[in-house]
Amino acid sequence: MRLRVELGHRLGVHASDVHVNVLGEHGDSQFSAYSVGNIGGRPLLEFPGVKAINLEKLEYDVGHKAYEIINRKKYTAYGVANATATIVDAILFDRKAVLPVSVKDPTRECFLSIPTVVGVQGAETVLEIRPHLNYAEAQKYDATADTLEHMCAQLPPVGPMTRTDALDAGAARKEAYD
Repeated sequence: MRLRVELGHRLGVHASDVHVNVLGEHGDSQFSAYSVGNIGGRPLLEFPGVKAINLEKLEYDVGHKAYEIINRKKYTAYGVANATATIVDAILFDRKAVLPVSVKDPTRECFLSIPTVVGVQGAETVLEIRPHLNYAEAQKYDATADTLEHMCAQLPPVGPMTRTDALDAGAARKEAYD
């Protein structure tokens, strides 16, 4: 959201009209997919005024804004709360909203922030975005996936639960509340 707000401000449009996803992990290896972004259906990189913006610097500044907020307020709860509220709203009201949420990349052994249709069933459809990224963004996508896979490989096993076990447990909890 911070990126959309800043781009909207600099380009003279409302943030809700700026469509650009921040992909990968939520952290140091996240990146902005400018090549597939748009404003009003017009490719973001062709929008008037965008060439005057140093997008790499903007991406860095926005990505590191959390550190500035933590230094001042000691936490970033409002950003997390806002994102959580958006996801919960999409689920409760079956919005079928396309949101960049952390889901299992079907081609990798990790979870990444990827545009996903979110509705009453949770993450309903993962939208494959990597083939649509430009070369540099695809490299960043692979680098963030590599980073996360490496980090996950360092973790101890969490037990014998399989994905099927987790889905079954979720279904059992849902039945308990119905």
